[in-house]
Amino acid sequence: MRRRVLIVAAALTLTGCHNFRDDLIIICDAPDKIDVPADAKPAARLQAIGAYLDANVKTKEGRELMYAVGGANRSQRSKVLRGLATKYGIMTCHLADTN
Repeated sequence: MRRRVLIVAAALTLTGCHNFRDDLIIICDAPDKIDVPADAKPAARLQAIGAYLDANVKTKEGRELMYAVGGANRSQRSKVLRGLATKYGIMTCHLADTN
């Protein structure tokens, strides 16, 4: 039994087990990961962020959060993201500050 547990643990490590916290980090860091000129309009930046998140967020919970904050105004988005970042021990969330 112990050997089976070790094999499963090793397999999860090798496959890069992805969880909600990983997705939250991806969501929070999204503004830093896109390649959009600094003078781009906010709508263009948000569209690029959405495309980046769609390609990188993996969990069901992460995708639900992505869609929820995508439809929220800045104040709502900031409140939700900052609360979750604090809960999951994430120090910064740049998407919470994005227009």
